[in-house]
Amino acid sequence: MCLLILAKGGSTPSKKSLRRAGKSNPDGFGFAIIGNNKIHTYKSMDLEDTIGNFYDMRDRYPKGHAIFHLRITTHGETDINNCHPFQVNEDLVMGHNGMLPIKEENGKSDTHLFATEWLPEFDMADLLDTQAGVDELSKFASGSKLAFLNTGSQLANPFYIINEHLGHWKDGVWYSNSSYKETVWYPSYSSYSSYGTPGTA
Repeated sequence: MCLLILAKGGSTPSKKSLRRAGKSNPDGFGFAIIGNNKIHTYKSMDLEDTIGNFYDMRDRYPKGHAIFHLRITTHGETDINNCHPFQVNEDLVMGHNGMLPIKEENGKSDTHLFATEWLPEFDMADLLDTQAGVDELSKFASGSKLAFLNTGSQLANPFYIINEHLGHWKDGVWYSNSSYKETVWYPSYSSYSSYGTPGTA
């Protein structure tokens, strides 16, 4: 199911939380941070490498909104090309948690195709800055969550979350599910009980 994180400026998910999430979502990592009115992105198949670069970039741009994504493969190849976030256009990137009604092609995941081939055909202001557009996008991505970072003047806001209610906020950071939380084993039960079971909203 992946874990999609959006951190407001001044807020940062802990390294411990990211490492926990990486155990459940080990198939590629990436982040984007707004700094000096530009979107800085990084992708890697190595979690520690990604966390280290994320924290370095966070130190440089502590007030910039950020996305961090940890992937588990559901569509497409398990490679860096399918790591999130994806560039929609020069000023807009997006990450996704869930599955979209798009068939993978040539190893590209549903999200890869959606972000780089589908969305560029639309007027993003109509999709993100109007209620009708948000409703349409929410319906299309039913059960999924989408997060966008924006630096362009064509859109009204620096970030957007579609189906935000399916995730939750904690200390200025939005998580698409609870797979960053510690799982605890209770011997009297036959299955794990947890503060947040990986892959659940």
